[in-house]
Amino acid sequence: MFARKLVLPALVLGMLGACADGSADDAGVEVSAEFAEADLTFVREMIRHHEQAIEMAELALAPGAEASADVTAFATRVADAQRSEIDLMTGWLTTWGEPLAGAHDMDAMDGMMSDADMEGLAQQAGEIFDITWLVMMIEHHQGALAMAETVQEEGTNPEVAALAAEISAAQQAEIEEMNG
Repeated sequence: MFARKLVLPALVLGMLGACADGSADDAGVEVSAEFAEADLTFVREMIRHHEQAIEMAELALAPGAEASADVTAFATRVADAQRSEIDLMTGWLTTWGEPLAGAHDMDAMDGMMSDADMEGLAQQAGEIFDITWLVMMIEHHQGALAMAETVQEEGTNPEVAALAAEISAAQQAEIEEMNG
């Protein structure tokens, strides 16, 4: 069911080294210092969005969920990929001299689950958990697709645009995988 290899942001990391007009982040990767408000908003919101996906993955990995092997394997891949992207984006904020949090209502973002949704998911087990988790993760991924599309239209930072394209491709493939 979940046999697709997850695309990690390695291409993005490689592209970052090609920027000659930026400064290096903590990993020594060149990052463009130029960004628009849309880039900043995307990075801040996508960090929170990914954090919630990791929370959802951790619910799938909890023994009480009794999630299937397919769901737990998929949840592990999602969490690993999104942790890597969070690290990358956090580095950008540091390089830009911007705080992690913004003034935006993070719960109003596309695809975010409410506290009640997350609590309800945590109360499920077995096949019901798997189905509920997959439906919620598909919705969550669709929200990320909308966010990526917006920054690609309104942003100016080439690294942010490259990451948004990578996120879009990976999450669209994962949606297709989950629908399978």
